[in-house]
Amino acid sequence: MRYRTVPPFLRTTEAAAKWAEKNVDTSLFDEPDPVEENPYEYAPGLWERAEAYVDFARHTYREGSVTVWRAVKIPPGTTPNLRCLGKAWSYDPGGAGVYGMVPYQGPLEVVLMEGRVRASDIDWAYGFTSFVYYGEDQSEVSMHDHSPVLITKIGRETQAPPLRGMTGTTMGDVWRPGCDSPDPKVRSAWRRASF
Repeated sequence: MRYRTVPPFLRTTEAAAKWAEKNVDTSLFDEPDPVEENPYEYAPGLWERAEAYVDFARHTYREGSVTVWRAVKIPPGTTPNLRCLGKAWSYDPGGAGVYGMVPYQGPLEVVLMEGRVRASDIDWAYGFTSFVYYGEDQSEVSMHDHSPVLITKIGRETQAPPLRGMTGTTMGDVWRPGCDSPDPKVRSAWRRASF
């Protein structure tokens, strides 16, 4: 669902924590299972994560957009497919990782992209759920299908003027070459998007 203002479940820390308790498996905040080692540090409790993501949502809506990062693997000397950038980004460059399969077999390099996305193009429920699980390890910003991304940097190269990109439909686990939307309304909205 797209929101014009901060989503109701992220307006207060209490609302966010209650939403998470109802919609997310919060058992990870219980006593750790002595048999199974937890690969992540869940030191902050649910309340602290809810508070942090509420602050992030408020800041993003106040600004209207937010800077995000995504790491991708591409053949050396090429650029990412701007029509299919993927939906899983991070609001912290340290949280951007390479996820999923890459269709190309051969030498690949990891490239960090930087972009701007509008608050209304963020899938706040999915992003908050991921943040509950992984916290600042990923600092998840998940976008809706076919959301515009204004690419300001690819690797070390600043893009001047910025490049218009689009999330496409992938979450990073499935590659869909040329996943540009066939819907003319989506394509038109992408071209007109302002930040």
